[in-house]
Amino acid sequence: MVREMIKKASKIARIELDPLESERLTRDLERILDWIGELPEFELELDRDHTMPREDIPIQYPNPEKIRSRFPRRRGDYCMI
Repeated sequence: MVREMIKKASKIARIELDPLESERLTRDLERILDWIGELPEFELELDRDHTMPREDIPIQYPNPEKIRSRFPRRRGDYCMI
């Protein structure tokens, strides 16, 4: 199944893989999929103090223009990078 996925992906991406590359990618993807399959086996203990939503309290920054001036471009009130 993984071998066919690699073959199909290379065809879609229009790249040519030699047999060694194809085999290496197949092994790598199989390992990744195996690892992902193991994730549900882990029991996660949640620290409730850090997972509870916090209240967002807006604050007024004393010098907003100082922050805005660091952006390379601005459009109206929007700062862009």
